[in-house]
Amino acid sequence: MAEPYPGGYPGTQASVIIPKPGSDHIYYAFFVDLWYHSNQGPLRPLHYATIDMDQNSGFGAVTDVDTVLTLWGMFAADKLTAVYQSNKYDIWVIVRKYNSPSVLAVIPITENGVQIDGAVISPAPDPQEPDDRNSPGYMKVSYDKKYLISVFEEHHLQPMDIEICTFDDETGEIDFLYTFNLREITPSYNKPFLVSSIEFSPDSKLLYVTGFVMQDSTCYIFQFDMSTILDSASFVTSWEMVGTGQGRSAQLASDGKIYFSSESFSENDYMGVIHKPWLRGPACDYENNAIYMEGRKVGRCLPNFMTDYLLRFDFEGQCALDTFYFDPWFFPEPTWIQWNFGDTASGSQNISYDLRPKHVFSHGGEYEVSVLLTYPSGRVEKTSRVVEVDSIPYPDLGPDTLICRGSSVTLDAGCNAQFFTWSTGQWGVSSITVSDS
Repeated sequence: MAEPYPGGYPGTQASVIIPKPGSDHIYYAFFVDLWYHSNQGPLRPLHYATIDMDQNSGFGAVTDVDTVLTLWGMFAADKLTAVYQSNKYDIWVIVRKYNSPSVLAVIPITENGVQIDGAVISPAPDPQEPDDRNSPGYMKVSYDKKYLISVFEEHHLQPMDIEICTFDDETGEIDFLYTFNLREITPSYNKPFLVSSIEFSPDSKLLYVTGFVMQDSTCYIFQFDMSTILDSASFVTSWEMVGTGQGRSAQLASDGKIYFSSESFSENDYMGVIHKPWLRGPACDYENNAIYMEGRKVGRCLPNFMTDYLLRFDFEGQCALDTFYFDPWFFPEPTWIQWNFGDTASGSQNISYDLRPKHVFSHGGEYEVSVLLTYPSGRVEKTSRVVEVDSIPYPDLGPDTLICRGSSVTLDAGCNAQFFTWSTGQWGVSSITVSDS
C-alpha cells in the first residue's frame, strides 16, 4: 500500500487493515517501519491511509494518508496490532514507541475516525541495546483480550526478551508484568535463540514461542501454560518443546490451526503447521514441511490480522435469564458439532448440537463455553471461550410504608444498582429518598 522511503525496511508487523466502525466501505491501513535498518533510509512515524472501497469501480482507492506526529513526536516501529474494544464495535490500534522513554500506545478508532488525542499511553521497558536493534519481533493480544505479549529478536548475540503485560480491552490500559529470556530458561538446549514469533491457542490457554537458530537455520517451537502467567516463576518453567522446523513467523488461521513460515524468502517452499493447538505438549501435533506451496516461496513475516477476525466463535448477550446467541466461525461448515455451555444448572439445556445455538444462562458469572466439532475431511477441532454473564437484579423494597405529609423515607432496592433505573429517572444508585406518595 505505502511506498517505503529509499533504503527503508518494513517492520515485523508492518501493516494492519481495519474497518471504520459504522461504515461498510471505509477502511484504515496502518503502517510502521523497522526501527533499525543500518541508516539506509529515514524512519517514518506511524502513518495510515484511508481507503474507500466504493471508489475505482469497487476496487477501492486511497483517499487520504496521514502521519501520526501529534501523539508523541516520535517514531513507532516493528510492532503493530489491532483488536475490538469491549463493546465489540470500536477498535484499538496498538503500537510500540522505542526512543526513550519507551511506551505502548493504544489508539481508539470510532465512527468519528482515528482518535489520536484519545490515545491511552502506558509505560514500557526501554530496549536493552543502545542502538535499539533489539526491537524486531511480534506483539500479540491473547484471544481472551487479557494479555499482551511481545518478543524481541536478538541482533549480534545481544540479550533479547519475552515481555508479558496485561491488557484491558475496555480502557485500553496496558500494565507491564515481567520479562524473561528464552535461552536462559532452556539451558538443556544450549542454543543461541533468536526469538522471532509468538501465537496463542484459540482458547488462550497456551502460548507458542519460536526460537530461530542461525547456525542450523531451524526454529524450535516452545509451548507455555497460560494458566500460570501471573506467577512468573511458574510460567517460565511451564515450557515444553513441541517441534523443530519452520517457525520464523507464527499465525493462527481461520481453520483453527497455527501456520509457520521459514526464515528465508527464497529457500523454502513449505510451511509448518500445528494441527491441534489446544493440546498440551507434543500432542499439539506440529508438522514440519506440512504445506507445499506449489513452487512458490514463503518466508519471514506472515500477514497481520486484527485479533478478533481469528476468534473461533462469537456471541451476543449480557445478563442471566436473557438469551445468548452464538455465532460460529468454523470453515468449512462442520458435519457434527457439540456445544457445552459450562452451565450445569441448566440441565439438559447445557448441551446443544445446533450449528448456531442459543442458551439462557441460569446465573451470573463466568462460564467456559467449549465446542467440539468434526469437519467433512474428518479433522476434529476443540476450542473454548470464557463468557461473562451479568447477574440480573432482584430488587426488594420491603412492605408498603405509610408516612406523614412533609416527612420522607429512604427506599433501598438491596441489589446491584448498575442494572436498574428508578421511576424518578435516577440511575446507578441502590437507594433513593422520597416524600411523595
